Amino acid sequence: MIAVAGGLIGTGRMASVFEVVDPPMARTLVLKLFNQRPIDPSVAEIIKLVDERGLDEVAPMGIDEKRAFPLIAAPKCLVYAEGGEEPIGIAVLRVDSRRFKPLNLVLNSARVKRDLRYSTTIALHLADLVQQVHSREFVIGDISGTNLMADSDGYCTIVDVDSFGAERGDGLPVINAGFATSNFIAPDIHDGHATETSDRFVIACLILQLLLHGMHPFGGVHVGSEQSSVQENMSTGQSWLFDRKAFTLPRPFHAFMSLESLPPTMRRMARMALRTSDRPSAEDWLNAVAAAHDQIHHCGACGEQNFRGGTCWSCGLGLQDGPYQSLPEPETPPLGVHGEDEQMAQQGVEADDEVGFWGRRKKRRV
Repeated sequence: MIAVAGGLIGTGRMASVFEVVDPPMARTLVLKLFNQRPIDPSVAEIIKLVDERGLDEVAPMGIDEKRAFPLIAAPKCLVYAEGGEEPIGIAVLRVDSRRFKPLNLVLNSARVKRDLRYSTTIALHLADLVQQVHSREFVIGDISGTNLMADSDGYCTIVDVDSFGAERGDGLPVINAGFATSNFIAPDIHDGHATETSDRFVIACLILQLLLHGMHPFGGVHVGSEQSSVQENMSTGQSWLFDRKAFTLPRPFHAFMSLESLPPTMRRMARMALRTSDRPSAEDWLNAVAAAHDQIHHCGACGEQNFRGGTCWSCGLGLQDGPYQSLPEPETPPLGVHGEDEQMAQQGVEADDEVGFWGRRKKRRV
């Protein structure tokens, strides 16, 4: 097929993207023309594997047929200049830019900072997207707030699929994923090449950022430092989630969720994802976020949206319906679990070592 490139849609470090004006049947595609030539031979292999494994035909879960769209902006074929013998780019499924916005913009929106149902819905579809990719033995690698996109209903898609890595089997070498973007590089990436395990780290960060009203788990500046970036905090494993007094954050603590505001299961998953190499899978997050989505309700004291089982992020209360009173702080805390942790232990759930959001024992209903 001969296609005619139209106007420039956007340009980046690796390539420029153009719309297709002719033939009309090809306007569902865009042309991604690479800046460096010849292009990496693995691009052709990724196009082949995406087709063979059906990743280009997967639709988001639970979407209405009228609003359905491909889960990924899949590469469909190589592109050649007229009369040329070497490929100069690829044809890619077009993403509706009027509908989808880059995730980094969505994360900074007022809606994510206030609407927990919306941000949890994005997290749900983000986990579903990554689970679909990983289940077909692909590695995303270059996960970023510009490659991932979301719409007003919380559905997600991803672009730059040609940079995916993949297991090929049959003794063939692995196709390495493209280099990750700063602020999205897992601390265990040393040679620049991503793995499913490093994908899990970054996706956990994004899901937690969505659930924490847009506050990145590795955001803020460590006390005693003049400045520190998200990537520096990631690389050194320093997060305000686990030591909030050690960080200066751009927003007051009562303006966003804390670790203890999340359901107990998600608190443990956050610790595993950010502090161990045994990171939860995208499917684990999908199940946990789906369960949390069903547990959103309004705090009976202040009216803000919260998760059942978590402390209210806004008023600091441990239960979601009143009236309340504070328990006195014991002079010498008893050994072992007590209070809410004791109830969790009786139910076979591991103890959570978080104290109240305001630095005191959680409140108990009178």
